[in-house]
Amino acid sequence: TKDETHTSSIETFLKVRYEQNGVITYRKHWLLLFRKTWLPTLCLFISIGLVALLLQGAWSGNMAVSTGLPLLLFFSFLFVLFLGWWVYRYIDWSNDIYQLTPEQIRDIERKPLGEEIKKTAPLDSILSIEHSRDGIFQLLFNYGNVMISVGQMEFVFRGVYNPDQVHHDVSEHIEARARRKRAAVADEERDRMVDWLLTYRRQSELLEEFEKDPEKEVNSGKIDDEYFTR
Repeated sequence: TKDETHTSSIETFLKVRYEQNGVITYRKHWLLLFRKTWLPTLCLFISIGLVALLLQGAWSGNMAVSTGLPLLLFFSFLFVLFLGWWVYRYIDWSNDIYQLTPEQIRDIERKPLGEEIKKTAPLDSILSIEHSRDGIFQLLFNYGNVMISVGQMEFVFRGVYNPDQVHHDVSEHIEARARRKRAAVADEERDRMVDWLLTYRRQSELLEEFEKDPEKEVNSGKIDDEYFTR
């Protein structure tokens, strides 16, 4: 629902890693968000400062209403404009996500009010995982890239926080997936063995009954259907 989506957006605000319903979601590092938002943030603070100065001048009587009111409306409009710019840039950062589920990995890029590009791959198809931190900033702030080879394709989780943890998460999910598959195969083998034992026991019981009463009719070398339906 809309309320659940709104609550979820608030709960995950500025989070670079969070888990919901068994799905781990990664976003790019805060520094990459800062790159997108530093200019609208600066413009926001400037517009707030100018509005505050105009309000102070109007309050103290140092500025005529005929001059101050148009300026106040103009800079208030700029504030709303810059705020919308900042929100757009934040949503653009927030919508570029990488996800890890119990069955697959996902790379999702979604532009605000624009197109969505989504790539998925099953965990069973992953051939190798690598991660890197290049440069002093990535080392200091602990972010980098995680490269995942899937057949002829490569998934790159770019600019994620703590790439060691991301690498570990993916490896753990691959191993958990393999354990579940082995358990499923073992369950199938066990069920097959139980069915075989039950069939063997049923046939043995029918054979014993036939040996006790050999005058029962035998059709085509088999015990009468009456014995099989008991």
